[in-house]
Amino acid sequence: MPHVALANMAKKYGPVICIHLAYNAQDMVFADHGPRWKLLRKLSNLHMLGAKALNDWANVRVRELGHMLQAMYESSCRGQPVVVSEILNYAMANMIGQVILIRRVFVTKGAESNEFKDMVVELMTIAGYFNIGDFIPCISWLDVHGVEKRMKLLHQKFDLLLTKMFEEHKTSAHTRKGKPDFLDVLIDQSERYLTEGERLTTTNIKALLLNLFTAGTDTSSSVIEWALAEMLNDSSILKRLMMKWIKS
Repeated sequence: MPHVALANMAKKYGPVICIHLAYNAQDMVFADHGPRWKLLRKLSNLHMLGAKALNDWANVRVRELGHMLQAMYESSCRGQPVVVSEILNYAMANMIGQVILIRRVFVTKGAESNEFKDMVVELMTIAGYFNIGDFIPCISWLDVHGVEKRMKLLHQKFDLLLTKMFEEHKTSAHTRKGKPDFLDVLIDQSERYLTEGERLTTTNIKALLLNLFTAGTDTSSSVIEWALAEMLNDSSILKRLMMKWIKS
């Protein structure tokens, strides 16, 4: 596998082997395990991913689940089919949006939510493509497989979306005084917080948002979709689930 081969080459040849993705290692996923990575990890765990944070935001998940079920019910009443992958992705993105921005990212279904879902799926797909330039850097400028071109175009789309979210959030900061969300915390830390000479930049924040939205939408919705498919294919599992629902 390409990523395994690259990792082995990096161990053997050191920093000669290097790949730059997305925001050029300014995020939490690709950052070096130094002060900036520790700061991003600490803030994410403390305010979003830790046990206490998950418990604090439980009401958001319940509320968004209600929105999703309501949308499914309304589609059923109109005799319209429910696209499971679309509505799950829509719900997951809104859950993360509620935590990060204290607002639903997509108020209604439609072109905007579909575009976001397509962008996330394309990101996951391109990340797994074989690119000869990763193995032979001297010919990477040729972009033989067109992977780099697609990555740059996709990055521009994500950057526009994240910049829009970021600017809108800064403008409305006064409405959340005393009740900051995750992005407010990040912005506040970028203005005053220093750890071992590191401080968050706007690029760091946008890169982290990209990590959280992409990692938390397509992955979660895909797992739920597959779980539903498995239950529908195995009546015994579905029956056990129904019994648990009845008992609860």
